[in-house]
Amino acid sequence: LLDHGLYQHLLATSDAERYTQPAKLIFRRAMHPALPADFFQRKKRGFNPPLSGWLQTSLAERFAGLGQRLSRLTGGQLDAQAVDAFSQAYRQGDAALAEQVLQLLILDESLQQLDALRRALP
Repeated sequence: LLDHGLYQHLLATSDAERYTQPAKLIFRRAMHPALPADFFQRKKRGFNPPLSGWLQTSLAERFAGLGQRLSRLTGGQLDAQAVDAFSQAYRQGDAALAEQVLQLLILDESLQQLDALRRALP
């Protein structure tokens, strides 16, 4: 979650302070002076979340019935056997599929929540 005080401060910051050359001066002034001199000139690096760990532990139970649920929740737009084969390929070692499998699990959760809301409506 974002700290509301930081958010309010950033909203009050002028464009001249936010958009600087060189970039990120607002952060440089706030950071510890021991940072390397080129720290803010470096190319951005992505953050790689521990997908494999998540998919093998806390999310593992969500694989059971995934294909059937997604097929039902999408009115057959997603084929249950194809979804199950895809997730099985990941679970049998195709680590390159981790992001797509996570997206299927997120879609499943989202559609289940929408379905529950729809059923709760009068």
